[in-house]
Amino acid sequence: MGLDPVQEIELAELMRRANDGDSSAYEKLLMEILPFLRAFVSRRVGRMNGGEDVVQEILLSVHKARHTFDSAKPFMPWILAIAQYRLVDHWRRNGRINAREISDENVMNSAPADASVDWGGANTNLEEVFSNLSGRQKEVVTLLKVEGLSIREAAVRLGMSESALKVAAHRAYKVLKENLKSEEYGDH
Repeated sequence: MGLDPVQEIELAELMRRANDGDSSAYEKLLMEILPFLRAFVSRRVGRMNGGEDVVQEILLSVHKARHTFDSAKPFMPWILAIAQYRLVDHWRRNGRINAREISDENVMNSAPADASVDWGGANTNLEEVFSNLSGRQKEVVTLLKVEGLSIREAAVRLGMSESALKVAAHRAYKVLKENLKSEEYGDH
């Protein structure tokens, strides 16, 4: 959805009036740019992949940065710069993580059918599978998969950053996957 020069002038005028304290102009501006922002974000990330969250983040950023708008300059480059920065933030948070991590479900679902989680030592198969994990990796897997904590909750409990916890979990899942394959094929 492109804007013609008249629309862009109207949006710039609404922003100027909003910055002068006209709340109805600000509300109208937000309503006018919302369909454009949704289309812009949807083309890049889709609605099902957090697109609406990105749109809301853009709107919040517009609100926080509205004082930076220079009415002598075009409106669209200003708003598109904000939108692009929020998209980059979204991709950093989601894209890189999803591209590099092994799905937790894939690792945990590849466990032998007779393996049950018994931390008391009754299940030697599972103990062997977990034997190559470091103490911290065992804690991470226990908190995330046994206790069902979120990444944030587990990170707080372990005194780690969320990023460090994700790295530790990824490495633990990789070791578990290798151990499970070894168990399955009898490569003790």
